[in-house]
Amino acid sequence: MFTFLYYVIPICIVILCLFVILFWFGSQEDHLRSLRFTVPLSLMIFIIGITISTWTPLSPLPFYQQHLHVQKVNEQYKVAERYLDNLMNKGFLDFNTTVKKHVTHRHFSVAQQKINRIDDREKRKALMNKHSEYLAIYEQRIGDNLIQQIQLEHLSVSEYSQLTAQDYDNVRYQIRQQIQDAQTEKYFLERVQKLQKEHDTLYSQ
Repeated sequence: MFTFLYYVIPICIVILCLFVILFWFGSQEDHLRSLRFTVPLSLMIFIIGITISTWTPLSPLPFYQQHLHVQKVNEQYKVAERYLDNLMNKGFLDFNTTVKKHVTHRHFSVAQQKINRIDDREKRKALMNKHSEYLAIYEQRIGDNLIQQIQLEHLSVSEYSQLTAQDYDNVRYQIRQQIQDAQTEKYFLERVQKLQKEHDTLYSQ
């Protein structure tokens, strides 16, 4: 919005001044010698000069600097958002969105660094929410892969019966090491605990 006003306001002022000049010009019979023309003309030129100097890099007023800041923030946001989106395989209307196979936690760390460079608190917050959402999707896949090590449908009956408490502890350790989000970690640790109880119920006797 600021960028739009930055360009529109000075253009409107200059056009208005030129219109007044032309209107005054047409109303004068001897406009070059007429004081009634030269004084308003000088005033209009002065206003145009002030307008141009206000909205240019030479201006002591903050409009041009604010314009540059807005452009800088928008570019920072686009760079960070583009990098973050490139980590994902987008589903139809954002449904079934998945993380690309080559992506690791390192990629999400780089994305966070790019987000932290954005010189606008609200834009940083909005993009960090998106970052957290994508990271949760990524860590959900990690947790699912880890927990498959101790799920019955992925093991033969004999292999499942031979699982020990150490096997469950190893999976817990991997979950704590590889999952950064506290809620996701808690969810998978609870699943491991439930699976271990079911295993103990079946094979403790």
